[in-house]
Amino acid sequence: MPENVKQKLVCIGNMTNFDKATLVQLFLVQQSQLQDIDRKLQLLLEQVAVLNNNRFGKSSEKLDTENQICFMEVDGNIVFFNEAEAVASLNEYADEDETKPRGRKTKGKREKDIRGLPVNPVEHKMSEEELIAEFGKDGWYELEDEIYRRYSFTPMKVEIEEHESFEEFLKKYKPEENNMFFATTKGKHVYSDPDYRGMNEVFILFGKETKGLPEDILQKYINQTIRIPMRHTLRSLNLSNSVAIVAFEVLRQKDFEQLEEISSYFD
Repeated sequence: MPENVKQKLVCIGNMTNFDKATLVQLFLVQQSQLQDIDRKLQLLLEQVAVLNNNRFGKSSEKLDTENQICFMEVDGNIVFFNEAEAVASLNEYADEDETKPRGRKTKGKREKDIRGLPVNPVEHKMSEEELIAEFGKDGWYELEDEIYRRYSFTPMKVEIEEHESFEEFLKKYKPEENNMFFATTKGKHVYSDPDYRGMNEVFILFGKETKGLPEDILQKYINQTIRIPMRHTLRSLNLSNSVAIVAFEVLRQKDFEQLEEISSYFD
């Protein structure tokens, strides 16, 4: 017979020799221990719920660790350990997801933001004849004007032109007479050399990323070719990056016309 079974039988056998008062005392001790286990179990369940809420719930909900027990699993068993250390460890993660509260809107900020924008007044007044026809004579009176502002934004209009050939395009827009530049690694000018400020309309032509613009076109308009400086070991730059670099230079020289230069976020 196993040793632990023998010990249990001995304990049961010995209990028959106890008097009533001793048995009652043992029962009360066992009851107290069960109540303590039940209390720890309830705290354990509460902490699991709080940890799940802290992990999956709103980041603004903080973890309340006061009067809570802490535990960890070791070899399939629940082990309770130092509460202060656990609270400190949990607090390290509890503050990670805290978000900075949004500040109040500054009074008058909207008026400041739209200052200088064009205003198109819309009249809504009725003639006296129209008022009499609608409400009868002396059936109306005029109130003080109350201005209601409606903000509208019309995006830039983009149109796509289709030409039968590149030559037809050049024939229509005439590079000799218009502000047309040809971007190429073989360019004779740096892309920032032209003075774009006085140009109402600017044409920047880019070729395919693999081949670039045709050689005969470059030879014909060699004085209108521009180049982005780069290391001599590089064959070319990415086409989209090249377009962004040159387009930004045109906007910069035009003082970022119709673009917001300075943010009013921190005003």
